[in-house]
Amino acid sequence: MDVAQRKSGAFTVSNGTNEGYSIVDRWALNFNNGQAGAITFEHSTDAPHGFGRSMKMQCSTATTTFTTHHYAEFRQRIEGQNIHHIAYGTSSAKQMTLSWYMKAVSHNNPICVRVRTLDGTMEYYAKSYTPTTDWARYTCTIPASTSATIDNDNGAGFEVSFVLAVGSGSTGIQTGDSTSWTTTRINGLNDTANFLDS
Repeated sequence: MDVAQRKSGAFTVSNGTNEGYSIVDRWALNFNNGQAGAITFEHSTDAPHGFGRSMKMQCSTATTTFTTHHYAEFRQRIEGQNIHHIAYGTSSAKQMTLSWYMKAVSHNNPICVRVRTLDGTMEYYAKSYTPTTDWARYTCTIPASTSATIDNDNGAGFEVSFVLAVGSGSTGIQTGDSTSWTTTRINGLNDTANFLDS
């Protein structure tokens, strides 16, 4: 979260306004399928020990309205050529571990960490994590997929998402953490709290 070449200061993101790669490099906020609500973003010096910056998010326009494929996520899409070495789609496919730091001032409810392949047939894997009020490190072990394919090119091949809000009106809600990759769409988990509710 150190590099933020696009904008400085705090600003508000909502559907169609400032979405995409807007502050920290390669990280985007997506209000999927016209999701309502808004989040104010800030490149912050409040960070865990050993890090210079973090991304601060705060709900600025609340909503409880969710319909088909409505959700809000903070995501990074990785070029296929930068992750092709995990050998997905082969017998040599590798397990991965994703780690990150987070904390919450008042949102002490689960968020969904979702990864998916973007080449060929999409595959999904998602787990639930609950932030605390202090900086803490979280890890997610992602199993190998011998069936997913990731092209060796500069197109988007893999996506890491922190799903902040999804509601019962949205489709693609999975019950419980993933235990393996699936081709069934996952927008969020059934315990994913609504970051946009207040």
